[in-house]
Amino acid sequence: IEKRPHDRFASAKELADDLRRWLLDLPIQAKRPSAAARAVKFARRRKVPVALTTAVLLLLSATGIMYAEYERSHREALTAQAAADTRGLELIVNDAHTLLYNGRFAAAMEKVEAGLAQAPDHLELQRLRAKILRHMGKRTEAIALLEDLVARHPDYWNAYDTLAIAYQDAGDASKAAHYREKARQMRPNSADAYYLEALDEKDPQRAIELLSRAIELDPIRSDFVTARAERYRKLGRYDAMLVDADRAVTMRNKWSVTHDLRGRALLYMGRFEEAERAFDEAIRLDPTLYPSFWVNRALAKNGMSRFAEAIADASEAIRLDPKLPEAFQCRARARAGLGNVDEALADYAQALRLDPTSVEVYLDRSLLFAQAARWEESINDASRVIQLRPDDPRGYQNRAFAYWRTNQVDRQIADLNQYLRLKPDNPDGWRSRAEALTRAGHYAEAIDDYGQAFALDAQASDLRARAVLDLRLGRFDETIADLTRAIDREPTHAGAWMYRGMTYEITGNVDAALADYQQAATRTGPTSAYARLFQYILLRASGREQAAEALIAAPVAPADADVWTDRVLAMLRGSLTEDDLLEAAVTDDERAEGYYYIGRKSLLDGRPDDARKAFADCIELGCEGVTETDFARALLKRLAQCTRATEPMSTAP
Repeated sequence: IEKRPHDRFASAKELADDLRRWLLDLPIQAKRPSAAARAVKFARRRKVPVALTTAVLLLLSATGIMYAEYERSHREALTAQAAADTRGLELIVNDAHTLLYNGRFAAAMEKVEAGLAQAPDHLELQRLRAKILRHMGKRTEAIALLEDLVARHPDYWNAYDTLAIAYQDAGDASKAAHYREKARQMRPNSADAYYLEALDEKDPQRAIELLSRAIELDPIRSDFVTARAERYRKLGRYDAMLVDADRAVTMRNKWSVTHDLRGRALLYMGRFEEAERAFDEAIRLDPTLYPSFWVNRALAKNGMSRFAEAIADASEAIRLDPKLPEAFQCRARARAGLGNVDEALADYAQALRLDPTSVEVYLDRSLLFAQAARWEESINDASRVIQLRPDDPRGYQNRAFAYWRTNQVDRQIADLNQYLRLKPDNPDGWRSRAEALTRAGHYAEAIDDYGQAFALDAQASDLRARAVLDLRLGRFDETIADLTRAIDREPTHAGAWMYRGMTYEITGNVDAALADYQQAATRTGPTSAYARLFQYILLRASGREQAAEALIAAPVAPADADVWTDRVLAMLRGSLTEDDLLEAAVTDDERAEGYYYIGRKSLLDGRPDDARKAFADCIELGCEGVTETDFARALLKRLAQCTRATEPMSTAP
């Protein structure tokens, strides 16, 4: 707000730079006006009195004042030069840090060497030189420099911290722990001490607590914030990771790594478009130094099914670093998305040549083999995952899927047992094992698993599946109870009405059965036509022939018309032979249905032995996805309980 332009900041950028120096606790360029300047301003406001007084003073002490002003100006010049030198070194340190954190190691080293040329004994520049050497893979040189630094300056805390990290990189855990502990002892209860303790902490939650305390004590340290974000990632708390990533971006908006951190958090949350924009900014700031930025953006594009663009980004990462296995893996995913299986497998093979122990690549390739129905290869890759990482549930999950597709049910169940040991809170795991147990005929155990799934994730489908198994076991009360709960949750599901109606019919509750069949008949589509068949059969079985004929005489909406069920109805009424119905069946599912309805007609005609044979033939086909197969089992069980051979099923006690 100074009136004269040269007394103000020349631009908003200069003001921003000075504010940045203040945030980093560096000396600022802005200074209070000098005493002379303040005197000039005072004189301008009180011109006449000051002029008279000044004239007198000048006459009395002109020589003394001039000498004093000369001495003061000389001292200020020397002080300003020293301050400028200090500011210059501090800016060099700050710029070197920025270049280092952005991975620009050569440029950072140039800055450090320039600073050391001015001040060879500058401790922070010497430590920075060692840090850069470590990042450049020259660990031996870095450790030697740091050992010399702590020997000459045993009270220089930061050197111990950096030395601990260097030894950790070199694989010497004992020396790393020694120097890290020494650093903590030198500054106990400080922000840095909590940060160092967090780096050693194996438990992510405990590490988060330590980092939070460090941030409370020193809230402007971006490395504390980014470290906490990474610990949130390990816990799968991606929303909290994003909060810290946003904070890091605010603190270090010019650092590409903070934008990459934010992009990864968004990627984990499935917010692919936002993640892509974050990676765009990271790449704009550093387009060549971090190939992983290109890989991450390719992953975001894969998530949006923009596979061709993902291939381009992954290929750029490979150009920048041909030894980056993650780039080949990402490109393989994109190629698989385009259906280029052979090219995808070639990329996966290259990724494994670069890193033969990559669990993620084996998992990906196992799924791709499964998609190509190459089951043995899928099983082999999943087994490799289990060998490399026996506590990773995904290996068991992938292999169980392949075992399911190859009808190895016992092995599928064994792998699902291991999966649920590791992931007991996943309802889909319980559902998968319930389905496998059902295929193996272990209905009671499958019922328990569906109960576990429902407890974790209350889905009406779990109740329906459990009800079917109860029906197979002849537990009709439990069947009705579960179907009633399922209908309450999802009243539009016609299958639940059909199953409950059949259960009511088996237990002799004709009116309740007819009511449920009527509910199913109100739904549109093929289910409506089947519900009419069930109504027709039950009306005839209960002696309501007139009502049965009235039912089939009623017009059917075009959407509910079904040629197959019309043929079944013709067979039930006697205008089509049973052999002709079976001859008209196109699939095994229709053939299974045909046997079931032939069995129902046999009961209507008073031929229970023929009914038993027809129901057995229905079951023998093994069409477990056909509703009538379940009903055939239940009716066979109920038929065996009938005391009179000609007793209608719907009126059996």
